[in-house]
Amino acid sequence: MDNTEQSNWLDREIQWIREIVAVAKESVVNGLTAPPYNEDSVPAPELEKGSLYHDLVSKHEFGIAERLVIALAISPYVSPGVCDAFNSDKKLLLKSKACKSAHGIMLLPTIQTALFLLAGENVSKRLQFLHLFETSHVFYRESILDVGDMHPGEPMYNSILNLTPTYRDLVIYGEYRPPRFSTEFPAHLLTTRLEWDDLILMPTTATTLDDVKITLRHYEKLFTDWKMGNIMRPGCRVLLYGDSGQGKTLTAALLGKLLARPVYRVDIAASVSKYVGETNQRLEALFNTAENKDWILFFDEGDAMLGQRNKGGENSSSHYANQEVAFLLQRIETFNGIIIVATNLRSNIDYAFQRRFDTAAQFKALDTERQQLVWNRFWPKEYLEISSSVDLELLIKRHPLSPASIINVIRRVASHMAEKKEKTVSPEMLQRFIQDEEYKFKGTGGFA
Repeated sequence: MDNTEQSNWLDREIQWIREIVAVAKESVVNGLTAPPYNEDSVPAPELEKGSLYHDLVSKHEFGIAERLVIALAISPYVSPGVCDAFNSDKKLLLKSKACKSAHGIMLLPTIQTALFLLAGENVSKRLQFLHLFETSHVFYRESILDVGDMHPGEPMYNSILNLTPTYRDLVIYGEYRPPRFSTEFPAHLLTTRLEWDDLILMPTTATTLDDVKITLRHYEKLFTDWKMGNIMRPGCRVLLYGDSGQGKTLTAALLGKLLARPVYRVDIAASVSKYVGETNQRLEALFNTAENKDWILFFDEGDAMLGQRNKGGENSSSHYANQEVAFLLQRIETFNGIIIVATNLRSNIDYAFQRRFDTAAQFKALDTERQQLVWNRFWPKEYLEISSSVDLELLIKRHPLSPASIINVIRRVASHMAEKKEKTVSPEMLQRFIQDEEYKFKGTGGFA
């Protein structure tokens, strides 16, 4: 479907919603009871075959009610003001439960608005449509709908109606787009231009990482084709642990390349909300989306978010924090895809969760020989040379660095040499930047 066809289809869908709103408005303004939606009087437009939205509707056998909810949810994006018609009458505004936007510029639809348009003021009809917003419905299971902010004590049905970013793009643009980082989707796409040959590891680390690769390649085959689901949990949980800068994040990105799956690095801090329960709700939406898209979720600094829970006297803050950690542990355990958790300190991860990893790899600090391999691998030999007065092997022995620190030294040296327009790197320059890297880790338990 080209852009013109997509915009024409959207226009018809939004016009349909406008007509439904107009019927409800006319009834209430004229002192009548708002009627339930009648498809005979306001027929839904035909869907364009071949579009992703048509495929979505067909796949899940969505009826008119689901289509109405989706069209209402996207209306603020493609035709702001659809709900502003409710603002013309106080009684109508009260019945529709449309909510003012943050700056009061327009009215936004809520779940109550959708129920009002579907069922009017018929209570029994309204009860029939509540299932659309329950956890058993595909709207929730596949995180198609996103329920917005709720103030404490507010009924869930008063929350703003929205689509999650992935499905919003599908409906509006007719295509799946990589989701943008936001509080709705607190994760960044993790990519790398490096390959496995660029990941230099100690032999024991490389061996255990080979085991990880084998596990990830075949866990679905064992679970489904070999019918081992009775002794296996869905999904696979991988722990990468060891000193900072040894290649854990690069490994996560390379595993995504190996399996041809996107890897999303989760930012837990961005998902935290001041409203009780909303943090878990955002994370649940992220997990559901990742499950349905076969994405790998990567949690860096796992000890910070999966650490020991507060066992002391609980105040309200620690109580809810413990609830969020418990939710995260439970959801990682039940995730039916691949989860990778990286940590510098394995012992800091909650013991109850440590034993639930399916496979793990320890990233050990490199010896002198392999540090030299990193220097040789990434040094821009074509453009720079090290002064003959530098004994690189001795320098490495005296100043052991992680691969990430070595690369950072090389980058800084190259930048300064490019500025000077010189080719031979002096011992003083090399020593300076190496010591800078050492200083960064003093007192942190890293490389000193």
